[in-house]
Amino acid sequence: EALQEVVHRQEELALRALNDTLSPGDRALLQAQNLSNADEMDRIVASIVVNGRSVLSVDDTITIQLGVEEDDTLSFDLPGTLLSTMSPGYRNVTLENDFGAEWVMRLNDLFNERLNVIRAEYGAAINRMDSALSNLLTERQNLSAAESRIRDADLASETASLTRDLIRQEGASSVLVQANVQSELALQLLAVESF
Repeated sequence: EALQEVVHRQEELALRALNDTLSPGDRALLQAQNLSNADEMDRIVASIVVNGRSVLSVDDTITIQLGVEEDDTLSFDLPGTLLSTMSPGYRNVTLENDFGAEWVMRLNDLFNERLNVIRAEYGAAINRMDSALSNLLTERQNLSAAESRIRDADLASETASLTRDLIRQEGASSVLVQANVQSELALQLLAVESF
């Protein structure tokens, strides 16, 4: 936005410079503003830094690791020099004559075209990152669901083992009780016969 404002200001200056009623002093003031705007463009371009990288003053390729595999990455190119090469153009053209003012108008058109290219590149990169993030979040949900199913299966297995052990224990107790009852019956029979 700030760059767009500077370019809009450059366009206003060029339109004023095309006015034949300006004195040479007025044109010199317009040229001073032109140079000041070129300095401001340089400052803005250099000040846009992300993670220590000046994203509008150098061409760069950024690679983001998306997963555990080495080739599981997302790379995109940032065409930063498209803008950083514009301010020298404004410095090399003077608004003190109509020819220079027309060149500033052409530079503005070129700047706007380059800015649109950069916006498209960054927009595409952001869309790719959003898509990758969405995929990673879906993968995370799937892994969490799988882990939950594994935990549920482990719990079910342990519950089945516990139930099996309890049934065996009850069966053993039942056999012991029956064995004790049978021996008591045998003893009672022996006691009755001895009378």
